[in-house]
Amino acid sequence: MDFKDLTLGDQQYRIGKLKAADGSWIYMTSKRKYQEFLAANPQQTPTDTAQSEAFAALPQETRNEMGAAMSAEFMAQYLSRTELAEVQRICLAVCGRYSDRTGTPIAMPILMQDGRFAIAELENDGPVILELTKQCIAFNITPFFTAAGSSA
Repeated sequence: MDFKDLTLGDQQYRIGKLKAADGSWIYMTSKRKYQEFLAANPQQTPTDTAQSEAFAALPQETRNEMGAAMSAEFMAQYLSRTELAEVQRICLAVCGRYSDRTGTPIAMPILMQDGRFAIAELENDGPVILELTKQCIAFNITPFFTAAGSSA
């Protein structure tokens, strides 16, 4: 599927696919940040066997989606301001908000090509922008987990 529809509040959004180079960069950045985190915090490795067993019992597709969502959440927390701004720019460029002004629902772009917000009120809506970013990351990096055969 080339897109994912998402409801945030009373608005409908469409998340599209990233270019391969952008998705790969985001995945590798996430992987690097996670490795740096583990090196700095070796005691933070998950050890809850019951939770691990429950996770393993889930269907592979669900595990892949959960793994991507957890990676997106982790990544949003540990990126520098500059890195987060770049990830958000990349992600928001493939996101749109549905509008039916023409009588037919179409996804209007969140960002213009020059990086300015096409939907002015979203420029100050941090929770929606962060959620769109995390959802875009999760949607686009799930294939990396599938391709690697990972379950986390």
